[in-house]
Amino acid sequence: MNYLKSDLIKYLILTIFVLSGFFMYTNPVQAIYATTTSPALSGYNFQNISGDYIADSSFWFDGEHFRFSFTPTRDFYTVFYHYGDRIAHYPYYFTYLTASYFFQSGGGGGHGAYFVENLDDLNNYQAGNSIFFLWEAGQRYDSYIIDGDIASSGLTEDNLYLNWHFKDNPDDKLKLDYSYVKFASRYFDSINNTHPKNYINYDYVPEDYKLDPVIIVPGILGSWDLGGGWQLDPILNTYDNLWEALKLAGYEEGVNLFAFTYNWRLSNVYSAMEFKNKIDEVKAVCDCDKVDIVAHSMGGLVARAYVEMGDYENDIDQLIFLSTPHRGSVVSYLTWEGGEVGFKKNEQLQQRIFKVEAEFNGYGSVYDYVRELPMKSVEEVLPVFNYLKDKSLDDNWQIRDYSHNYPHNLFLELLNNPSQLDKLNNIDITNIIANSGEATVNYLKVISKDFIDGQWQYGYPDGFYSAFGDHGIEYGPGDGTVPYTSNSKFYNFSDVIINSSHNQVVTDAQKVVIKELTGNEPTVEVRKNIFSKYLLIRIFSPADFVVVAPDGKRVGKDFTNNSSVNEIDGAFYSGFESGPEFVVIPDPLEGKYNVDLQGTGTGEYKLSVSLIDDNQAIDSDYSGFVTPGGVDSYNINLLANSISSLTPQINTLEELLEEIDTIYQKGWLNHFGSKNALVSQLKNGFKNNQQFDQLNKFLANMLEKKRINQQAYGIITSALINIKNNL
Repeated sequence: MNYLKSDLIKYLILTIFVLSGFFMYTNPVQAIYATTTSPALSGYNFQNISGDYIADSSFWFDGEHFRFSFTPTRDFYTVFYHYGDRIAHYPYYFTYLTASYFFQSGGGGGHGAYFVENLDDLNNYQAGNSIFFLWEAGQRYDSYIIDGDIASSGLTEDNLYLNWHFKDNPDDKLKLDYSYVKFASRYFDSINNTHPKNYINYDYVPEDYKLDPVIIVPGILGSWDLGGGWQLDPILNTYDNLWEALKLAGYEEGVNLFAFTYNWRLSNVYSAMEFKNKIDEVKAVCDCDKVDIVAHSMGGLVARAYVEMGDYENDIDQLIFLSTPHRGSVVSYLTWEGGEVGFKKNEQLQQRIFKVEAEFNGYGSVYDYVRELPMKSVEEVLPVFNYLKDKSLDDNWQIRDYSHNYPHNLFLELLNNPSQLDKLNNIDITNIIANSGEATVNYLKVISKDFIDGQWQYGYPDGFYSAFGDHGIEYGPGDGTVPYTSNSKFYNFSDVIINSSHNQVVTDAQKVVIKELTGNEPTVEVRKNIFSKYLLIRIFSPADFVVVAPDGKRVGKDFTNNSSVNEIDGAFYSGFESGPEFVVIPDPLEGKYNVDLQGTGTGEYKLSVSLIDDNQAIDSDYSGFVTPGGVDSYNINLLANSISSLTPQINTLEELLEEIDTIYQKGWLNHFGSKNALVSQLKNGFKNNQQFDQLNKFLANMLEKKRINQQAYGIITSALINIKNNL
């Protein structure tokens, strides 16, 4: 009852914000420039017209296509006809530009060229169709110049006549004579024999063609503050390829390319207010009224919250969603209700990062961290559809209705209210969905089970903590994180489905994103930083550490200079000055890694190393005691799909005797008499091979009788080899 009362209060607060006018928006006016509806052409004359009928014309090159920009002084139509095997100018209605090109060698020739507003304007027509395009007086157009005899299905690369003749020859002079355009015009005008000539202006960029600034909005784990300010996903590098592709498409960082980095642990409502400040900042930089947004995952909900629930200023032109959970994600139930994340590679990495954050901030568990912080963003991604199943008396699993006994997501319930969604109508929206068929949590089969810390209030996924079985999870279509039912066919959005996964879609959709933003589809893609596995090293204080890879490169704290060091490509180090300390190495080299620790205080520490890939997550932990300035060293061997146990670097007999005491205290060596016998043999020395072999046989016998565990056995035998080699 108290929980329902709390929900009601939060809902009333949000509703008051909406009704008070705090969340407002306005409607932009959009013009329609072209139509394919056959017009009544009575009273029109089909005649050559002079340049006086087109103002401010220019021929230019956008880096990929040749363009014809102009402003009509009169309304006119251009006319095409679908012949069945091709599309060309309508019979007798010649609507083309005459292009004469002169190569440096002195050769020349002429050719007719058409112009269209968009490269897909001639697609999807049937044989026998007449196609009319209206060009309105006073409107500014940046049309594309194309060759004649277009394929029956629409434009192909071969139709970009000027492109394939001149793209690789920018020094060739191209002369275009727009006086030879035959238009359908309301006005007759005789033409004389002198026509102005216009060369391609390779330096020209029309004002209207300038790229709107674009802001990338990441999701959970997509921003990190390393003490020097927030950065865009330096751990998984999710956005690197898209960022570079946008730069190749003409965007410039800090000029018209920006990222909104934010504390994703907080409420999306708060983040939306911060997002408004970012948009205002970008508008001031570009001296413009509108921006474009590319929002990934939960970042899409932040953008929607700004438009639907914030002080919206009608300043978003295009909004592109990438795998946004518009109706929520079932995985978030695991985190909000149980402090768990899931079993996939990125989820396993996220779980371990949450754990080191929880420890650093003084929380007893990830669940306590998520609920007591509280991590409101996780609650605000809970699904708003039916996804829990209960076991019936006949042992079948029946779906539970969302209106009954669910953790309600008041944020999404309000955001998805039709009156709120209507505020998106005046934004050009593209909803990109990743649906690779990858197993995605769609349903949870839950049972009632009591937990001391209050976990799983609305149901525990049956067998979730079991080593085997389905863990109470039913998988289905989606991108691995967001189920297909969450973001497909949502409101009136235009869906674009891409064969990809939740994070990978940011790279895989780059061509679609750039075409939506600029009108031009890139011919190349940026595909770097696509990783298959991660090595995660965490320290639970009081100590700092540095990792040395098999090739000698380091990442972590440089104890000599008291500074951060990162020599490994793609690696991430969280830093040592504030916050939890950890290292992530993508696609790590195989071989031996050294981890050196330096105490920052007195007490017990825990070092944890994890290898995470698509199939498994292997952990190796080791605890020790440290004093300020004290140094401990560890080794771990990385193979293709596994890691060895963390092994202390022991080089002297005195260090080994201390370690044996620690091992005994941990219970790894559980037989007091065997421990004393081992210590006695070690003190007697093992300078010759016979003594060395006797020690190893004694240890093997202890292992066989289960008086010592495998990890302790590995530590001691490795130490014996090091000590013997140092004698």
